Amino acid sequence: MPNTKILNALTGKDSKAMIWGLNMIQKMIDEFEIKEEDAELFFNCLIPLLKHNHYKIRKLAFDHAAFLLDRFSDNITLTYEIIPHCLAALVCKDEKLADPAQKCLEFLLDLEDPKYWWSDCEKILTTSKSPLQRTRLFHILHDHYDEVPIRTVIILLRDPLLQIQRLAYEMLMMNDPEIVKKELEACKKFLGIHFDAQEFIDVLKMQKSHQELTRRKRKKAKDAEREIRRQQAEQAFEAFKLSRESSRVFLDKDKDKDKDKDKDKGSDSNPNISSISPRSPTSQTESIFHGFNTGSPLNSPRNMSSPRFSIEKIENNSPKLTRGDYSMNSKTHSPSSFSGMSHLSASMAQFSKKLSQNRNTCSNVPIKAPVLHVSTRMIGRPPIPMTSPSAKSNSSNAKGSSEVDEKDFDRTYPSKNSYSALFDNDHTIDSLLDEIGELDDGSPKSKSTKNTGNMENQTLGKIPKAHKETLPFKLVDLRNQDWEYRKTYLEKVHSTLATKKNLSYRADFLMDCVIVAAKPPHKRVAPVLASVLTDIILANPEIAPPFLNDIVHFLMQSQSMFPIKIPIITKSNTNNNPNADVNTTTVDISNDISYSSNNGIDKNVKKDNEINTTANTSLTGVTEQKTKRLTRSTISSSNKSIKSRTSVTSSSRLNLSSRSSETSTKFKYPKQLDDLADALFLEVRPSDIIMSILEYKSKASVHPELLLQNLYSQVPNVKLNYNEMTKLIGFLCYEAYPTALRLKTMNRMKAQPWFMEAIEFILEKISQNQPNLFYEVAYMTTIEEREVLLPFIKDDDADLTRYSKNNSLNNSGNSNNETNNESTNSSKSPKKNPMLTILRELKKGNNCDLSLIANMFEEISFSNPKHRFQMYMKILKLFASLSDKRLDEDAETIRKICFLHFTSVKLLSILALKNLESCYIQGLSRFVWYCPKYLLNDAHQYYPNMYKLFVKSDGSDRDAIAVIANAIQRVSKKSMVDLSEIVPSHKMIIARLLEQYNV
Repeated sequence: MPNTKILNALTGKDSKAMIWGLNMIQKMIDEFEIKEEDAELFFNCLIPLLKHNHYKIRKLAFDHAAFLLDRFSDNITLTYEIIPHCLAALVCKDEKLADPAQKCLEFLLDLEDPKYWWSDCEKILTTSKSPLQRTRLFHILHDHYDEVPIRTVIILLRDPLLQIQRLAYEMLMMNDPEIVKKELEACKKFLGIHFDAQEFIDVLKMQKSHQELTRRKRKKAKDAEREIRRQQAEQAFEAFKLSRESSRVFLDKDKDKDKDKDKDKGSDSNPNISSISPRSPTSQTESIFHGFNTGSPLNSPRNMSSPRFSIEKIENNSPKLTRGDYSMNSKTHSPSSFSGMSHLSASMAQFSKKLSQNRNTCSNVPIKAPVLHVSTRMIGRPPIPMTSPSAKSNSSNAKGSSEVDEKDFDRTYPSKNSYSALFDNDHTIDSLLDEIGELDDGSPKSKSTKNTGNMENQTLGKIPKAHKETLPFKLVDLRNQDWEYRKTYLEKVHSTLATKKNLSYRADFLMDCVIVAAKPPHKRVAPVLASVLTDIILANPEIAPPFLNDIVHFLMQSQSMFPIKIPIITKSNTNNNPNADVNTTTVDISNDISYSSNNGIDKNVKKDNEINTTANTSLTGVTEQKTKRLTRSTISSSNKSIKSRTSVTSSSRLNLSSRSSETSTKFKYPKQLDDLADALFLEVRPSDIIMSILEYKSKASVHPELLLQNLYSQVPNVKLNYNEMTKLIGFLCYEAYPTALRLKTMNRMKAQPWFMEAIEFILEKISQNQPNLFYEVAYMTTIEEREVLLPFIKDDDADLTRYSKNNSLNNSGNSNNETNNESTNSSKSPKKNPMLTILRELKKGNNCDLSLIANMFEEISFSNPKHRFQMYMKILKLFASLSDKRLDEDAETIRKICFLHFTSVKLLSILALKNLESCYIQGLSRFVWYCPKYLLNDAHQYYPNMYKLFVKSDGSDRDAIAVIANAIQRVSKKSMVDLSEIVPSHKMIIARLLEQYNV
């Protein structure tokens, strides 16, 4: 885990602390200390700094984001969130800031699907008033000619900027002429843009020979290739870490002897190994990095000597997959073909040639290289001997020096029980152990497995496999279909997804297909579409954020088409019993100003309106007291005036599911829309939903304050940052409040006070959840806004502090973990070290030798529970990487591995962790079927935390959690579905997943 002090500095409000944190990240980059697990945490902290007002903070944030995207793109999940910030930075004339932003965009556009970035890019190209911003963006999009809509490019042929016209013409030249001709006809028909299509096509055919001089279609890197690069990076880092630990052992051992020698010899004597500084550029230090494979992204310190880490140097030394690696075909590339070529394409030709030679090997063959290379020297000992056949053929002295090298290695680790140098400095495992607690429950440290006949009876057997079926329908384009076809098609989709079958489909493709039916919304199509969206979101929650704007806008438009039931508060209920039942009436709000029905109105409505008018004196005083100041007395009086109103409004929840049949006999409010809203509130962050609601253009016609009231009533403790709260309060004060005030002060028959009540409810909840930030935003607003926000400031803010004190930089300090020193034996060790052999095989993933691992486990023992737990986590990673075929073939060997050292009930306590990585969840879903059954007897105690992990996980991890719950249920006879805290929608999904495995 990265330093907590750095993370606190980056997330705080002090600019000096932010600059210090960014400088510390730069220091870690220069010394190559950033790990894969650190990359995503740092990247998430850098996202809000990309739009910071401080120039230096913004510049350093873009530099670090470009580095993390280049080196750790496979480990970062929220890459698409920085696209708007990068586009905004293209306006800057300072190239020191614009260049890293342009690099980030180049990586992001290659990594992400166009549906995540094209809408933002289209706005810049069509509406931006900055020629520099549009030109820079079009230079980047030139590589993506096959992903940019041709119709937009045709429109840009008439752009007033000549450079944009030329780039658009070159982009059309690289596309198929027949497709261009079809789009030209469409532009003529729908947009009124007249081109002579045939003449234009003739010009394109004449210029077809020039296509070889322009950029070719990009070749995306395969997932297998990226996985190989990632595994090679892990191997290189483990080798470097092991060598560093070995050097520390020798430096500490000879420390006292070297002090006396240095005093006698002086500064002119030859330096020995123990006196070498680890940062000095000596040959011994360089030899640590000398033996790594060229395919590994780990670089020598000589490549990082510059003050700023250079991405170009990485490309020249190692074929890491970057943006330029698949941008074009290098065989026919000409530097003069395009003036806007980025610097990353210059070295692409050399890499493309190497990549084409090794493409077949990289895409199919797993990694067979050992953890350490033969020539990788550790300070104070010879290199590790060759073990692979290819290594022996390349070195003539490998066979003769093998025994000597193994003996030297055994001197470093004298006993097979001494593994402290390999395990004790794993800080990630230390943090997990601190959260889990004591692991030593008296379980055996080693177990004989000579008689393996009964092991199968002591386990659950084979992992149950649900037969995956394809969708019985094809994805179609619903844009040009009528509402009857859409309704029929969506009903078929819903009936398929509602079955208990295990379906195999791409959730993003299906969502992209059905969300088109929301434009325009239709009363008969909206309910079934809401059901389909609910099914997809609950089964694959990771698919909701990319389509969040479309889903939220569809929900608001659909809710405005149906009548809703609004609570009407009477005088007796307000004064005497806040928890009493309230009278209700059904109101149609499909228009801006609507009318209520006479059937459901109480006789005391007029009196009730008078009471509400009196209670809201502070809110209606905007026109009378515009110069009123924010004082202590006004706050106290306003709070007393709304005390009775708040007690009722905060306790009443907007009920969107119950509807009256008297108002509308043809269309009733569908329950499916409520289910869709509940699914969004469960699976998506509330702040993201609020921002999507505020991005809707015609907010006055759909009254989003009602949906916001529903959100704040169902989700407790909604937290917003400063910018998000500013936007929300601005909308409530400037847009929603005037309309609600006008509707509330109408005559008795037309008055609609529930919109004002929704605004008051939202403001009250915001002031309760974040009182300090709420006051800070209220202090920075105008006089009109302050008058609206005045009644909701709490009485305990008597000091009227402008800014809240945030002690985020105070570091509580790291507790010193006690390390258990193992006793070492002076007897001779065997020639081969079993622990090193196990570590080598674990890094090979699916290509490892499980029999060799099981045999080596028989030769070792773990006297320290911490070391056993660390090896257990590595075994889970290995199980996650094994294929289904490998699990069936080597089932007996896997049982042997599980029965040797991993028979402690405490090992399943990782299910009690607050956060568990995906690889451990996948590995544990296989471990529970090969371990002894008694480990699962009391495992049902982890059901509550397993449900919390289920809520945070994506679709594949949810399946793995269901497999674990399946195994626990078979032994303990208790089901996870019986938990009371599981919401109904999630209970339905869990029950469906469990039934797929015939539980």
